[in-house]
Amino acid sequence: LEASETAGLFGMDISADGSFFVSCAGDRSVKLWHYDEGVCWYMGEGHSSAVNKVKIAPGEQRLISIGDDSSICIWKVPERETMFDQH
Repeated sequence: LEASETAGLFGMDISADGSFFVSCAGDRSVKLWHYDEGVCWYMGEGHSSAVNKVKIAPGEQRLISIGDDSSICIWKVPERETMFDQH
């Protein structure tokens, strides 16, 4: 698992059924990964500095990330039926 080429991986969380996981890193990114393939399918940037923690919310429809900039971002998780259809 690579967080980025320039910053370290700071946190991750896995879905209840193990189909996907999320990671956060020092490069300000939040990434959603396909567990079996180990491929990053979605990436978001919303923090102005490193992202220290990321969690999948109950119900698995949202992700919550906390940044070193003291901000909290709430991300929408794609619908399960289409989550990994883009590639």
